[in-house]
Amino acid sequence: MKIITIYFMAILTLVLSSESFAAAGIQKGTVEYVRVHDTQHGGWQPPMFWFTLNGVTNAASCATWQGNVLFIADSEYMLTLLLSTQISGKEIAVRYDDSRKTNGFCRADYVTTGNPPSLK
Repeated sequence: MKIITIYFMAILTLVLSSESFAAAGIQKGTVEYVRVHDTQHGGWQPPMFWFTLNGVTNAASCATWQGNVLFIADSEYMLTLLLSTQISGKEIAVRYDDSRKTNGFCRADYVTTGNPPSLK
């Protein structure tokens, strides 16, 4: 019984410690790339899309693509906002949580526009 308790405590410690490394944050920048795949592209089917921000090379443990952090989203409203902001050249703020990933990339929780975009 004592061995089972020790194993349980060890597993619990590992699980809890891995969660403590997760980080949420906000990054700001102009939209660099937005990519939407067609329906034949497996896990990237619409409404799933991804985007990058110019110069945002690090966001906790979020993976990068061509040197910049790649954020994932699946909201058509967010896609419209990102494309509009990209065309205007204005900055946006992206809130992410690196404990929520798709294909190794962080999901964008929300985007904010403004002049400058709010970090809250």
